[in-house]
Amino acid sequence: QLTQLLLSPSDNSNYISILNPPEKCTLLQFIEKPEKSWFYIRTNGGNYGFIPANALSTAYYQQFIGFNKNSIEIIVE
Repeated sequence: QLTQLLLSPSDNSNYISILNPPEKCTLLQFIEKPEKSWFYIRTNGGNYGFIPANALSTAYYQQFIGFNKNSIEIIVE
């Protein structure tokens, strides 16, 4: 499944690039909105943008927001 890296945390946002799994990236920030949660990430290629939280596994999501609010490196699958 391909995931779009977006300019802003919105489904209507323009996309920067397509993440081709497995894509290694660093989670920088968690943004919770009423309709959907988002992660602000940096790819290993140097792009910054937003992906929906549901693009990550539940384990990564819980690790980031529950235990480690610093950046963690993950692979978008």
